[in-house]
Amino acid sequence: MINALISGTLHRDPKRGTARTGAAFASVQVRTPLDNGETMMVSVIAFEPRVVEGLMLLTAGDAVCLTGQFNPKVYVDDNGESHPSAEMTAQGLLNAYQVKRKRVG
Repeated sequence: MINALISGTLHRDPKRGTARTGAAFASVQVRTPLDNGETMMVSVIAFEPRVVEGLMLLTAGDAVCLTGQFNPKVYVDDNGESHPSAEMTAQGLLNAYQVKRKRVG
């Protein structure tokens, strides 16, 4: 498994759920920009309580940085074209609302 840091914007509002074990989780899709001008969709699930609560405060379009276990994939659309995608189990979260002051340096 790859440990990664991704940044992007939420594609849609987060969804809260409960696992079979009774643990709460949140799931989101993050639109992440690539170097070639395209974007990659990353499907993210989080079980860490701090990350779940932080994600549930966000809405579609909010900027977010997530860290965790990353699994690259390839999505083939209805036209047979391949697109990069990925799945992530998030263990850390940073968003613009958490920044308390502007850093100068």
